[in-house]
Amino acid sequence: MHFFLVGGSYIAKLAGLDIETWTIPCAILLVIVTTIINLSGLENLGWINKSVVAIVLIMATLISAQALPITIQEYLTVNSSHFNQVTLSGIWLSASIVFWAFQGWENLTFIFGEIDNPKRNIPIISWISFSIVALIYGILSLVVSAAALRGENVANLAGVAELLPDTLSGKILLVIMVLILVANANSWVFGCSRAFYAAAHAGVLPSSLKKVNIKGVPYSSLLYSMTAYISVIVFIWLSKTGEQFWFLMTTQGFIILYGLSILSFLKLSTGLLNKTIGIFSVISWFFLIHGFGYMIIYPITLFIIGTLISIFNSKKTNN
Repeated sequence: MHFFLVGGSYIAKLAGLDIETWTIPCAILLVIVTTIINLSGLENLGWINKSVVAIVLIMATLISAQALPITIQEYLTVNSSHFNQVTLSGIWLSASIVFWAFQGWENLTFIFGEIDNPKRNIPIISWISFSIVALIYGILSLVVSAAALRGENVANLAGVAELLPDTLSGKILLVIMVLILVANANSWVFGCSRAFYAAAHAGVLPSSLKKVNIKGVPYSSLLYSMTAYISVIVFIWLSKTGEQFWFLMTTQGFIILYGLSILSFLKLSTGLLNKTIGIFSVISWFFLIHGFGYMIIYPITLFIIGTLISIFNSKKTNN
């Protein structure tokens, strides 16, 4: 959901519109466009996704390299007064929202069943990919933080766009950013609609979501997901609760899954190093989860409802 808000903010930035006013309309437009693309049956564009990954890496590297000298100079001016503004609640908030940025990295597990010698290669792939992602995010975060120290407005949804130069090359990079976001949004729409389609076949969602067109595209799931996305986006706009609240609402569900993954890792892993990593992961998980307060009711409620539906359907099938 927030992917559309981020995409909408960059589209507004590219069009020269006020981000605060036009993020919601542009986000809805992005939902409609990507749904139409999927309805047309043009979702099998794996080569585009691979190209997008390469372009993202190149752009992140270019932006970081270009801003690195200024970033170093800015951090040399940091003194103790800057740290007086740092609070534990601020660190928690930043860590919780940044957690959202890593969502999608876990999709790497989808291909684990096709990897040769998985016992050896899966840990290697995981550590290398995570190290690359963490390095890129770490450097980019330093660049963004330095820009914030200079007084630049990088706190909005299109914050990275503020790092681009106000030149023709900057405009070209912004266009590429928007195209990347559209391609990724298309992939998200494709994946979510298939999740609804599979859930309908499993009896978890209404059977009407199983309908497909002559191309085999599950149009009912796509239209349902489009309606759901737009409804939530409009609700966010009307409730005026701010993107931060909804980022946290989305993130905490994945943090719950993160905690379950840690428990599975501790149970299945052996060796002192793995156990040590697991223990530190548990500590980090408790730090992340402690600040959500009443919001934690939301993912727990969804988990209970999903479990009850699964139990009910299992009993129904057995009978």
